[in-house]
Amino acid sequence: MESLTKFNNLSQAEKKIVQEIKSLIILASKQIYNYSIDDDLIYVIYPPENSMGDYSVPCYTFAHVAKEHPVEIAKKLHSIVFAHVATKKKGLIQKVKVEGPYLNFFVSPKYFETTLNQINKEKEKFGHFKKSKPKKIMIEYISLNTHKEFHVGHLRNVCLGSAVVNILRSQGDKIVAATYTNDFSLHVAQCLWGWLDFGHKEKLPKNKGKYLGQLYARSVQKISDSPTSRVQALSILKKLHAGDKELTKLWQKTSKWSLDEFEEIYKELGIKFDAYFLESQFYQEGMRMVKKMLKKNILTESDGAVIADLKKYDLGVLVFLRSDSTPLYPVADVPMALEKFKKYNLDESYYIVDVRQGFYFKQLFKILELLGLKKSLKHIDYEFVTLPEGAMASRLGRVILLDDLWEEVYKRAYLETKKRHPKWSGTKLQKTARAISWAAIKFGMLKQSNGKVIVFDTKNSTKTTGFTGPYLQYMYARISSILKKQGSRYKVQGTIDYTKLNTEHERQLIKLISSYPQVVELTANTFEPFNLVQYLYNLASSFSSLYETVPILKSDKETKQARLYLIKQAQTVLKNGLELLGIEVLDEM
Repeated sequence: MESLTKFNNLSQAEKKIVQEIKSLIILASKQIYNYSIDDDLIYVIYPPENSMGDYSVPCYTFAHVAKEHPVEIAKKLHSIVFAHVATKKKGLIQKVKVEGPYLNFFVSPKYFETTLNQINKEKEKFGHFKKSKPKKIMIEYISLNTHKEFHVGHLRNVCLGSAVVNILRSQGDKIVAATYTNDFSLHVAQCLWGWLDFGHKEKLPKNKGKYLGQLYARSVQKISDSPTSRVQALSILKKLHAGDKELTKLWQKTSKWSLDEFEEIYKELGIKFDAYFLESQFYQEGMRMVKKMLKKNILTESDGAVIADLKKYDLGVLVFLRSDSTPLYPVADVPMALEKFKKYNLDESYYIVDVRQGFYFKQLFKILELLGLKKSLKHIDYEFVTLPEGAMASRLGRVILLDDLWEEVYKRAYLETKKRHPKWSGTKLQKTARAISWAAIKFGMLKQSNGKVIVFDTKNSTKTTGFTGPYLQYMYARISSILKKQGSRYKVQGTIDYTKLNTEHERQLIKLISSYPQVVELTANTFEPFNLVQYLYNLASSFSSLYETVPILKSDKETKQARLYLIKQAQTVLKNGLELLGIEVLDEM
């Protein structure tokens, strides 16, 4: 367990507790050893079991300074700390116990008051952190290809990217959310070849963007079987780059079909970008830079191609131009990277791209370094989303399309919602089913750590039990239902007696909601939304255990008010976390 002392973003209660525990350890060490143990050596962690206490200090972290066995240190410190705690009956620390090399601390009801009132006051801002010196960071994600279809693999990127943007913003940095679209590469020429060869004869469907993706897959199949067709596609690419008027018109028209479809998808996902980049915007500047880099010997010619020989950096060879002079991705990526720092005055730039591109980004970052860019660049990678029979490949047409996935998930969510609420209007059923469906999909794309492969399970994703997005929505709705029965939807009336919150389930829940700020900070530091996902599931499960074990509405007046206040603040934290993940909450479902 990581020490709470490593975090900047702690709830007010935990901040006070950490400070109190540290001061007690320092006070005791002065009396025992005649010197103060260094503040940085005192770790405050959570014990592995609730029965051991609320917080713990391992004494082995400063054993080399005290020059004693950690167990002996714990015993000596305990005698002083225990005596001090016993004299401060109204302090945050209620009692302290020694267990092996650990000092375990139990907190008083003051802890509940501080945490719950902070959440009640800050509401949607609870868990946010304000930095004195925020960094300006561009997060570039969802790098789509025009003339190809939007599939499940893209979903993982967009869900990860939007969550990272939301989480880093909540921690005080200035985030520029950006998307980069590949619209000027070989795949475009291959699709245009298919259009000119046979596509223009076909009746266009309503969804032209989806049609282009299907046309691309068919075109690649035909091109792969015909050397002549392959030469023709390359010729189209050259003419397009040379500014051929007719091809440019066709490219612009078909590119718009894709870009319009992408915008509709972003809108449906609830995603907004601050910056849009197109590969075609940087082609001309990239070609000029190739000439400059040749003169500076950053690039060299090799068998007709133009390459960056990076072998002395253990980074192999990066090809900029093929032997036929057609460009590859770095031709646009290099000038775009330089332009984004200049235009947006960035401190750092992060690229969210799948793990297959890891080596490429090492090469790209080295090129930028050789060009004199001294800014921080980071590649945030993630693993694939696969089909049961293997990896997806858009060039083969073997993909799970977003439309197809959505249709199946939505149908399940709609039928289940209608089964539960047969008297609801069609509009309400549709709105609820839509929110449940996106919760199922987004949670499914974030429930694994970035480094693990996802196999999306449409059947289980919409269940309101288990490790799913709808389960978290259901727990939120259940709390709303309890509060409604009280007679007020959100407001809990009366004075709160925090001493009534004394069961193990209540203490567990309050500890969880108190730890929310540091979980968000950890998630921001690691770029792993999985940390927040797991936390929210634990929070919802903790509430569920309390609900099933502890009477809430049937308690005496003081106990009921305290418990209602507790679950209301738990609901606020659950909502805050889900919104960072881009998941909508529901009062009924």
